[in-house]
Amino acid sequence: MDFKCLYRTEEQKGFVVLPKRWLVERTFGWFNWCRRLSKDYEILPETTETFVYIAMIRLMRETSCVIINTYQKLFRHPLTMGAGEQRVFTILDAVFRAPTNSSLILIDEIDLLMHPQALTRLIEVLYERAKEKCHQVIFTSHNTELFYLKDKVQLRHLHQTGIQTVCIPNTTPDITRRMTGNQVKSIEVYVEDDLAQAIVSHIANSLGISRDVVINKYGAAINVFTVSGGLALSKQSLNNALFVLDGDEYVTVQDKNKQIERVVTGHGSEIKSLRQLVLDSLSQFNLPQGMRPEQFIFKSIHNLAEQTDCENEEIRNMAYDIINAGDQHNLVNKLIEQLGCSKEIGLNRIIKLFSTSPQWSQFSEPISIWLNNKKEELYLG
Repeated sequence: MDFKCLYRTEEQKGFVVLPKRWLVERTFGWFNWCRRLSKDYEILPETTETFVYIAMIRLMRETSCVIINTYQKLFRHPLTMGAGEQRVFTILDAVFRAPTNSSLILIDEIDLLMHPQALTRLIEVLYERAKEKCHQVIFTSHNTELFYLKDKVQLRHLHQTGIQTVCIPNTTPDITRRMTGNQVKSIEVYVEDDLAQAIVSHIANSLGISRDVVINKYGAAINVFTVSGGLALSKQSLNNALFVLDGDEYVTVQDKNKQIERVVTGHGSEIKSLRQLVLDSLSQFNLPQGMRPEQFIFKSIHNLAEQTDCENEEIRNMAYDIINAGDQHNLVNKLIEQLGCSKEIGLNRIIKLFSTSPQWSQFSEPISIWLNNKKEELYLG
């Protein structure tokens, strides 16, 4: 057996990557998979050498060559690959060899041993293949990079409470962090979307408590019951948390209770108390029946009298010019598009103007009262 020692040069300081050393370290890691090689059990060196041969023979028999199409066909043995590379090829081999169209493919911990950029590229390839062959690919992951691939992946957050497991569809990074972490500010408000976030932010600013309020988005309206119910089942305090619905869905107490019972299941006094706790933490904007918040805000701005402020008058005139925006959800987006600014800035300007309308007080009343009570209770501002 030939030995070659690799040394750092005298000029090099600290940690330095030495050529091929990773091959040696990886091989020692493979030895740990074998019970007789995980520790120095043997008395004779010859016995250890024999078990090394046995371990490597088994490893080489269980692996096969992989063909990689680059500029030419290259045959690479898995022993020359990193663990992440081997996992990528194993996944791709299973997906591309799926026997029929419309197959169901399950992958556990897809991001294991994988660089974030490699994971992103793998998801893109799997998406195209699944779309072509009508496959359904279901995988688990703890990687938050997947939030940036929502156009290709439908995310479901599984949260284990002390009683049951809850599933949150179309989750957001804010909700994921909150479900697995601790409260970071005095008051937490949960809203559906950017528009509701801008409204609550304006109310908090007007009360002088914006620095004490954190606003999280939970996505679709149905998610509010899963998030609030999940936190309640986890025995986390909801005393200073408010879950705000837009007011166009799940308006009645009966509607809310039906959804709460779907999440907080079971019987007994403790379960009833949890359900009531969740119900008490819910609130909503006051909307006319059958009207969406975007439509109501747009109509309120449209009906305003002429404004002395130039910026407000500009928005009011733009509302007059928009005759047909198609979907009611697009009314506010059309205004922002006309303003030619970022969505955050546009929403803040629109809500600032809306707050001068006669309808603002009643519309925002439930949230304003709750926040003002919390301001006095917690001595904020």
